[in-house]
Amino acid sequence: GLFHNLRVEGLTPGLTILLGRNESGKSTLLGFLRAILFGFPDGRSNENPYPPLRGGRHGGNVLIETADQETYVAERYAGPLGGKVDVLKPDHGCGDKAFLDRLLGLVDRSLFRNVYGFSLAELQHFETLNTESLKETLFSAGAGLNPGGLARFKADLEKREGQLFKASGSKPVINTIVSRLTAVV
Repeated sequence: GLFHNLRVEGLTPGLTILLGRNESGKSTLLGFLRAILFGFPDGRSNENPYPPLRGGRHGGNVLIETADQETYVAERYAGPLGGKVDVLKPDHGCGDKAFLDRLLGLVDRSLFRNVYGFSLAELQHFETLNTESLKETLFSAGAGLNPGGLARFKADLEKREGQLFKASGSKPVINTIVSRLTAVV
């Protein structure tokens, strides 16, 4: 976007609201944060990729401070599949996308976009709140369940369902019983 070598400091934990005139860079900053955490949008996406207007590498890094005061640095630059992310750990080790996903917990691109880092566009289009992962996470939080508990329960239930019956299967329990009954009749 319009920023080059910009450093934003002094943001406090909790709610942060960016207010500014049109074209002052609010959406660019939000797009940058989303890109670093979840990958740069590809050509199929309708998201603005905010390419650098003044040259330089397309990307950068974000400091992530956890509840237990550990600081990580997530760094990503535009590239295939949203760009490769590297996470510098407090012990100076390096993590990858899987490590960043664990660090972020259940927060995926959709949940972040609609709950944690939203813009006027998301507020104007409430249908963006209609995704399964978002519904499951919000339901879990509202019910006081362990994050991911509902998703794991649903996956386990679907697995058990598949062991019991599959429309075109022959090995699930119910399919086997129906086959035996059909052979008898």
